[in-house]
Amino acid sequence: MSNKFDPKWITNGIDEEAVKYAESFGRRLADRNNGITTSQFRNFYGEIKRIQMQGIETQKNRSAFLLLRPKLAYAIARQQKTFSSGVKEFGSTISEALQTVRTSGDNFTADFDNFCDLMEALLAFHKFFGGRD
Repeated sequence: MSNKFDPKWITNGIDEEAVKYAESFGRRLADRNNGITTSQFRNFYGEIKRIQMQGIETQKNRSAFLLLRPKLAYAIARQQKTFSSGVKEFGSTISEALQTVRTSGDNFTADFDNFCDLMEALLAFHKFFGGRD
């Protein structure tokens, strides 16, 4: 089992290893002392789902996707007072996943969908393991 994000989950699709990673990472993110809150997670996830529901193919949503990394960086910087290892790990991992999505060519939609699937798995395990509100 991998304890590190693997870019192939974005470019090739979710596999069993990705699900095991999501379970492990989701558990760490749900940690009451070092994790992130459900609200923090859902705020970011909500923006991803909004883009997905409206269609990533539009220029507006393509731009919204590209702005996710700066928005993530801003949200993490706002947490400096309560900056936990979970917030830092969430930020660096999700930033890496966002950068893995190939935004040019025919792979953008598939990569974005794989990114959404990974985020959904992380959120599900975060909630399962008692992610705090």
